[in-house]
Amino acid sequence: RVRADQIGMLATVMNCIYVSEIFRYNGLKTKVFTPFTLGAMTELFSKEEAVESMLSGTVVFLAGGRDIRIFQPTRRQRSGQSSLNVI
Repeated sequence: RVRADQIGMLATVMNCIYVSEIFRYNGLKTKVFTPFTLGAMTELFSKEEAVESMLSGTVVFLAGGRDIRIFQPTRRQRSGQSSLNVI
């Protein structure tokens, strides 16, 4: 079970890198954050860096695990009134 979970986390990284390249090809700025070091293709997750990137218009991908917590949803965010677009 643990090994399968690790493989699944790596698959999310591969998918995010791929989609990030498609977005870049179409002229968007992107960053892929992971909770572990993965060379030049991704950045080590930092909540402050991720939020700053989103606020500057960069498309941010969070990959490689479910333990990345960027924000706690508030009532405003749950009702769709957030200033950040999160999918």
